[in-house]
Amino acid sequence: MARFYLNTELVTDDRFDPAKFFEYNVDNYDPLTSAFAEELTLLPQGGLYTVQGEDGKPNLVSQRVFDSNQYWWIILLYNNKLDFQHIATGEEITLPSLDALESLYFSLKALETASQT
Repeated sequence: MARFYLNTELVTDDRFDPAKFFEYNVDNYDPLTSAFAEELTLLPQGGLYTVQGEDGKPNLVSQRVFDSNQYWWIILLYNNKLDFQHIATGEEITLPSLDALESLYFSLKALETASQT
């Protein structure tokens, strides 16, 4: 199985668009090939957040905490959540360090570029 680093050819306004980090197979993304998914849970914790009414809406948690809704799927993966419904009011979730997330992004970009040459 090939290891997927980062799709550097995808043009999108979202820096952390899931399509950049996962290989697409027939009708779904394949997280088993993603170097990003493997490395994400190893990132240092950047903080904690107690869900305050954003039940089932990680995009709202992302907007409140990071001032951008593009990190919703990263919050789910970082907390080993399988779907939206596993985010509930009163639950404390961990957040990745944005600096570490950016470092991971650039390291994957370099690996993807190197693998193409």
